[in-house]
Amino acid sequence: MPATSLRIKKEDSEHRLMFITDPSDGYITVNIYACNEEFIPVGKPQVIDLQTDEETYHRSLRKDSNEKGHFVAGHSTNPEWNEGYIPHIDENYTC
Repeated sequence: MPATSLRIKKEDSEHRLMFITDPSDGYITVNIYACNEEFIPVGKPQVIDLQTDEETYHRSLRKDSNEKGHFVAGHSTNPEWNEGYIPHIDENYTC
């Protein structure tokens, strides 16, 4: 279940959210959680169903939120969906 995390700062508050998706036939279910300071989901999620696929949804959410300075890559899964992703090349790796 892919997850995208956001930190939204307002004048006098800060909100941490995690968007976790689950695929179904022709749509995805998006669970939107409020999170604590360590990005651990708390409480019950807000749930919505969308007619899209997980990769398209997360790529779009990350692009839009990154432009606003809200995206938190360190608490999101599937880094290959991040805009500008460059795979890590381990110089010590041997086949």
